[in-house]
Amino acid sequence: VRALEENVERNVQLLEARMERMEKRTEEVEKVQRESSKEIKSIMERLKAAEEAVVEFQQKCNKLERFSRRNNVRIIGRTVQKGENCVATVEKILKEKFGFDQIKVERAHPDGPRNKDSDGVPQ
Repeated sequence: VRALEENVERNVQLLEARMERMEKRTEEVEKVQRESSKEIKSIMERLKAAEEAVVEFQQKCNKLERFSRRNNVRIIGRTVQKGENCVATVEKILKEKFGFDQIKVERAHPDGPRNKDSDGVPQ
């Protein structure tokens, strides 16, 4: 009977020690979880601010793009010949068709689908 009591007492002590380790581990896990929750909340707030900044920058970019196109002209429906001087062609069209005498075209380039008959030059 004495040996049985000692065995039970030893098992109880082992269980108590194990229970203490489990309680400490649980406290550590809860602490890490609380810290992680705070960090996640902070990251979510920064993400929201970044998303708002992206929307703002997209709006500004669109506004700047619209502004940059204010002085642009698009001529549609004309086939471009290979090696053609697009600036001279645009100046000629604006003079002949619209009566602009003194104009300065800074840049001109072909735009649109590729023309299969002229080595891939856009129409």
